[in-house]
Amino acid sequence: TGATLARAHVAWNGSRWLVTWDGPGGVFARRLGADLALLDVAPIVVMPGSVNDVAAQGDTFLVTALVPEANPEFIDVRSRRLSAATGALLDPASVLAGATYATAQAVLAYEGGFLLAWERHTTHDQPMSSINLRLISAANVPGAQTTFTSTSAYNQVPALPAGDGGGV
Repeated sequence: TGATLARAHVAWNGSRWLVTWDGPGGVFARRLGADLALLDVAPIVVMPGSVNDVAAQGDTFLVTALVPEANPEFIDVRSRRLSAATGALLDPASVLAGATYATAQAVLAYEGGFLLAWERHTTHDQPMSSINLRLISAANVPGAQTTFTSTSAYNQVPALPAGDGGGV
């Protein structure tokens, strides 16, 4: 992957690492053992999109990314699960986790699921933004959502603390 690797993120589930990155055509991932030995022969294509993040919950990794819709007014946050044991994609397709014009996002594991945070604009040319939070179940089902309104412009990039990878 070399020069095509961008925005690398990593999660640890207690026995395996998952490294995700933006590459040509989408978000890619590779599993590593505790000793950092590669477990996958080739990178796993997780989904189209970019600006990825990843969190671990037991034997499941949740990968999130910004994915443009056909209409350039909308960029969504989408999520997809990956098995830590096998590297198999656990969802038939990515799941819509956050909508409208998203410009940044982050995900964190907690006991029972995941917390997603993203910067949301009402349209692509709207400088005013808000930070949204949404709970996502361990089964990758989006749940409750909360919006915090910002009175400033771009660069309200959400950041979540790193957990221990075990579903704190």
